[in-house]
Amino acid sequence: MVSELVDKDGEHQSLDNLTLITRDEFLNYSLRLSNHLDVVSKSEFYPEFIDHFLNGITQSMSTKGVERLSTTLQAITLRKQSEEREKKAKSKTKKQVKPQLKTIRRADFGAFGDEGANDFDEEGDYDDDDFT
Repeated sequence: MVSELVDKDGEHQSLDNLTLITRDEFLNYSLRLSNHLDVVSKSEFYPEFIDHFLNGITQSMSTKGVERLSTTLQAITLRKQSEEREKKAKSKTKKQVKPQLKTIRRADFGAFGDEGANDFDEEGDYDDDDFT
């Protein structure tokens, strides 16, 4: 974690240092803050924390700034959804086994005419005279 708080000049940068003037200083601070928060990101309370955090930091933002943040969050959502679809597609590309019918006990179906013409008695025990 210490290396995450050291800037490119080798100086130790604390999260308490909020003298941010240049774009690079802001981006560096955002990286340090996100790395610092990553430690607790697996907590069940993290999503609620982020909700409150975003509500807090957007209070002083303009509508245009909030819209930009919303656009960024939507782009992140689309990227993550695409990654999930790719993972599912990769897992589905494994060889899929198609269902097949196997005739394991073919002799059991002999009563249904499966054995050919020899499975019935042409000289049956019935009288044809009544039908003519």
